[in-house]
Amino acid sequence: MEILPLLKKVLESNPYGGIDIEKLECVGHVQKRCGTRLRRLKAQNKGLKLEDGKGLSGLGRLTDKKIDTLQNYYGMAIRQNAGNLQAMVLAVKSVLDHVASSDTDPKHQHCDPHWCGYLKDPSSYKHKNSLPRSVVEFIRPIFNDLADEKLLSRCLHGKTQNANESLNKLIWDRCELAPSLK
Repeated sequence: MEILPLLKKVLESNPYGGIDIEKLECVGHVQKRCGTRLRRLKAQNKGLKLEDGKGLSGLGRLTDKKIDTLQNYYGMAIRQNAGNLQAMVLAVKSVLDHVASSDTDPKHQHCDPHWCGYLKDPSSYKHKNSLPRSVVEFIRPIFNDLADEKLLSRCLHGKTQNANESLNKLIWDRCELAPSLK
């Protein structure tokens, strides 16, 4: 991943004299990347037939609603494993197995029992709207990228930047703007 120009300048200036600066990611923004990448993939591959002869999107395939679900599961995988990189990576990778599971082929061995309905009650759980294997394999490279240890290590804190943005707004609302900012 490319270092942002401003971050690069800050790192080069060594403002804290030997104390390393680490860029953390807002979990909400990283979660949004999941949805953005899946929507872009869907748009770029309109009309493409997958190995099962059907398209990527449409009924029972990669719909906007399913993308929202995948994005939410991705965010939960990060937040519920804050502080544990290996568990976070495994949870992110298991998202695809969870949504590909069916009554005849359940794949929940790495799911979190707190949110996975199948693990709560396997005997009565009925899988609905499972993603076909061809769709799962087509989107797997995106999830492999999103499970990158370098990326997820910057999310170990499990937080968003919403509180910081809110504080900045409060400060600026109460301050007179400097003449150079008018």
